[in-house]
Amino acid sequence: MTEIFNMGGYGAYVWPAWGIAVLVIGGLIFTSLRRMRARERELIELETASPPRRRRDQSSEDAT
Repeated sequence: MTEIFNMGGYGAYVWPAWGIAVLVIGGLIFTSLRRMRARERELIELETASPPRRRRDQSSEDAT
C-alpha cells in the first residue's frame, strides 16, 4: 500500500498536484453554481417586473 502512495519516489509531487487540481475544480464548480443561481434569481425578478410580451400570431404572419 505504501508503494501506491510513494509512486516510485514521485508521490511527493503527484499527490499534491492531484490535491490542488481537485481544489481548483471544486472551487470552479462551486462558484459556477453560485453564479448560475444568482443569474436565475435575477432573471425571475426581471421577468416578474416587466409586463408579459405578446407572441406574434403565426397564422396572420403567413397570410401576408
